[in-house]
Amino acid sequence: MKKTVIVLLFLLLQHGYAQEQSEEIAVLKRGPLSRRGIPVLQANIIPHFYGEYEYRGFTLYVYYTTEKIVPLSEWEKSECNSYELWGYYFSHIEEREVFFYTSDRGWNVFLSFPPDFKDYCVFTQKFLDRLRYFISITRDQSQPPFPAIL
Repeated sequence: MKKTVIVLLFLLLQHGYAQEQSEEIAVLKRGPLSRRGIPVLQANIIPHFYGEYEYRGFTLYVYYTTEKIVPLSEWEKSECNSYELWGYYFSHIEEREVFFYTSDRGWNVFLSFPPDFKDYCVFTQKFLDRLRYFISITRDQSQPPFPAIL
């Protein structure tokens, strides 16, 4: 009986710890899916890969493309740790805070967040660090290696 109680207590503690840790983990729910037309830009047919992450109870969207994109003058330059981003607010389909990153290797990422999501820099840093690493070790460049877990 005593062993059963100890095992149950251990399992309950583990479950609580796992739930607490899962709040800090971003999980890829969909993607990468090949699509045309990046929805956080004005009307376009830009080919891209789409991904959807669940993080801290929010749904975050990622759009990856190798097409050349020049930041528009109304986009505001900002920094997120070591990454230079351009940010803007987009409300054509739904209200989203959008950040654009262009790599030195010819690919670009749009990261789209709900307006009440405040930790965009934490997610962006984790996502870009992992994506850059996976791209550097991936032989098949036909599809971006979106990290499954951040």
